[in-house]
Amino acid sequence: MKTKLFTFILLSALSLTAFAQTDSYQLAQQITTEVDAVDATLPQINILIKKGEKGQAKTLIEKTLRQIETIEADYKRLAQMNDAENADVPSLAQLQETKRYLTNKANQLRYTNVYVRCEAKLFDGEYTALMDDIQSALSENNVSFVDSANVSDWTITITAKAREYNKADFGGMSTYFVYVDAKTVIIKTATGKRLQENSVTEKGGSPFGFEQAAQEACKAIVPKISAIIKEQIAQ
Repeated sequence: MKTKLFTFILLSALSLTAFAQTDSYQLAQQITTEVDAVDATLPQINILIKKGEKGQAKTLIEKTLRQIETIEADYKRLAQMNDAENADVPSLAQLQETKRYLTNKANQLRYTNVYVRCEAKLFDGEYTALMDDIQSALSENNVSFVDSANVSDWTITITAKAREYNKADFGGMSTYFVYVDAKTVIIKTATGKRLQENSVTEKGGSPFGFEQAAQEACKAIVPKISAIIKEQIAQ
């Protein structure tokens, strides 16, 4: 009786060992497949960046980093299994190096590099504050401004010009009204493709003359122009 019981226990132990070995082998195969899939995304990410598709590149990087976290958990499971040291799997150190590489890429892509050219003609001279106001509005969206189109993701050209509308007299007071017409051209630098050309108009009024009215119109036009730019560069 004791011999039969011992034999049963031995066979059970052998079965559990064999099952554990099979399970560890399957997990090792799964890890290998997952690591190969991660490696395959690296050329895709670099191609997207080269084409200026930073939004798509960031999305793919985030997806791949989540996948790496799952693989790291699988490595831990494998380490806890019997005979895991004999499992044929890719190097964990290499996977972690890939993780660091992708994390650095994600940090580099966090900011969108924009080159802005702005020419605002208000009767007697240039109104340089228009570009400052637009850059201020865009800076809230992880936008970094560069001094050359060559190092930018997007090239933005804004041209604005004021035109007199009328002067209204009421109660011995005069109010001057002006329209400012602005055109915004957005080019993806990587491809040189013009993706957006939009014209907007804003009216401004002031009791201090047409020049001041034009400046008020420029201030009012900033949200319209910045909204157009934000929508495009977010893609």
